[in-house]
Amino acid sequence: MLINLRSFSWDGERPALSCSILQALFSASGKTLKEFSMTTLSAQIGREGIPLTSTPTRLHTLFISHAGIGADMLSIDEQAVNSMARILEANAHTLVRLTILSDILWLCSVPSFVGLRELGFVFTENFD
Repeated sequence: MLINLRSFSWDGERPALSCSILQALFSASGKTLKEFSMTTLSAQIGREGIPLTSTPTRLHTLFISHAGIGADMLSIDEQAVNSMARILEANAHTLVRLTILSDILWLCSVPSFVGLRELGFVFTENFD
């Protein structure tokens, strides 16, 4: 089951990417996955965070670009932001391209950004 997968992208709002799909993906491909892209955070992931029982640790590219479904911006739960920050820190030694929600920036240590060549931030309405 997808043990050689190197790149995963989920584009669009419907159907929403669920925590169970992410868990299956990370369990099967966490050691081989190099690129992960999610253009819209689902409400479930916004509330519960990204499953971390099998966190990928060799990502070169991490792209999480939008925190809303349709015109409604999600209120991203602290647990979700923390789980995304942990994924970022688990891949700090391999990441070269990163686009993340600005909320995550404040939870990450400087070493998480040391090897980056490209960095982008997506600002949500609740950014202060």
